[in-house]
Amino acid sequence: MLSWFDRPSEKRPALSLLYFDGVDHSGHKHGPFAPETHAASREVDTAIARLMAGLAERHVAANILIVSDHGMTELSPQRVIPLSSLATPHSMEIVTSGPYAGINPVPGHERELARSLSAQRDHVTCWSKDRIPERLHYGTNPRVPAWLCLAENGWTLTREPHEHVIAGTHGYDMAAPDMTATFIASGPAFLSHKTLPTFDNVDVYPLLMMLLGLLPENNDGSLVPLQGGLRDTYRAIQ
Repeated sequence: MLSWFDRPSEKRPALSLLYFDGVDHSGHKHGPFAPETHAASREVDTAIARLMAGLAERHVAANILIVSDHGMTELSPQRVIPLSSLATPHSMEIVTSGPYAGINPVPGHERELARSLSAQRDHVTCWSKDRIPERLHYGTNPRVPAWLCLAENGWTLTREPHEHVIAGTHGYDMAAPDMTATFIASGPAFLSHKTLPTFDNVDVYPLLMMLLGLLPENNDGSLVPLQGGLRDTYRAIQ
């Protein structure tokens, strides 16, 4: 990426994107608190330091945004909920499993499945598609299954009773502290040493469009939660 900024200024990119997959990969394989995951985090820190030093050497005053799309929580084979314990296998078609499960009824077993999944159980909550809490912003797309079951943070919904469980994952209730994502911003548009209240990841898009001087497409994000971190000159162009 740094080589792109060795070009004349008129040929340099206005927006450059880097993706580091090591922390996510290690978190899934070894767990979020494993030494391997800490080592992966250090590798990313080193790469970002190299990037920023390289931009400084080229006298490029860039706005740097470091983001993640989710958190990670530790799993255990002792925190498993087989989906067969929620409803009889002949009544359901399992679309997806893990932190949450999408389930469709087998034709002719709609009422049976509804009775089973509506029952209260420890460590998991199930909703029919039309009753999924609004705050989850999920359930209106035609491809969403008829039922959503969401496990308690750290528990796993499995297709089989003795299914292998990975060391870490994401996809739980976004209000869980382990699920919150990272946002770090630095550059001429941003105030230094400023901490913002929690905001939605979708707010990053209108921020990027503002920094690029482009009109955003219709979207669910907002610049309002980010205004407290912007310098006055950038607030004025919103």
